[in-house]
Amino acid sequence: MPRATARLLAAAKPHGAMNRRAVVTQVGDPDFASLAQFMTKPGSSVMMTFSNDPYLGMTAEQFTGSAVVFPATVTFGSSRRTASLQ
Repeated sequence: MPRATARLLAAAKPHGAMNRRAVVTQVGDPDFASLAQFMTKPGSSVMMTFSNDPYLGMTAEQFTGSAVVFPATVTFGSSRRTASLQ
């Protein structure tokens, strides 16, 4: 890496003491109306699982299997009901 690039990267990197001294102040009331587009329920989702092995058996030592694998998805019903607390 050229020295000029290394210096620019070092200057752009936040320093440890900066995160303890930065102050953020909110001005005015928050407007959450713009977040409504992100709150809609999806029609489908990528299926995920929990595991003790974060790589689910994948290794970088060798390659076996298909070159392209489409992840499993779950499609939700048309009603998309929300669970309610009773």
